Amino acid sequence: MQRPRNHGELGQGLVEFAVIFPIFLIFVLGILDLGIAVQQRATLQHAAREGARFAATRDNSDGGTFVMDRTIDQAKGLVEETDVCITYEDIDGGEIDPGDAVDVEIEYNYEPFILRTIAGFFQGDVPDIDMTVTGSARLEKELDDTDGLCP
Repeated sequence: MQRPRNHGELGQGLVEFAVIFPIFLIFVLGILDLGIAVQQRATLQHAAREGARFAATRDNSDGGTFVMDRTIDQAKGLVEETDVCITYEDIDGGEIDPGDAVDVEIEYNYEPFILRTIAGFFQGDVPDIDMTVTGSARLEKELDDTDGLCP
């Protein structure tokens, strides 16, 4: 036998949905935004390692611009030349020679666009997330120019 409905409970499900849905939506969009940030961080880390490895295995007679272009290409459009810094580090003292380090640093700030859009409705502020990454490798060749390439 079916229980008779109380007329005071007819809109209860709709009201519960209206209260819970915005909270659920913000939670899901926050997870999506975090996933995008993690994916971009992984792409940048790969680009920095690839740039360092590329710099370590070739001469830099072109002033490092080919290494810079390779690093930017691997970053899949996330960075520009002003965001990438290639430096050579003398580990053993003396001059830069094979066995010393080359470092590629990529500066990037992720702007959480989904959370920023939601916070805009409430006049809130969501800070950028600093995703600066560094890749290092040991030089395998003699270099013509050890000045590096930084903006």
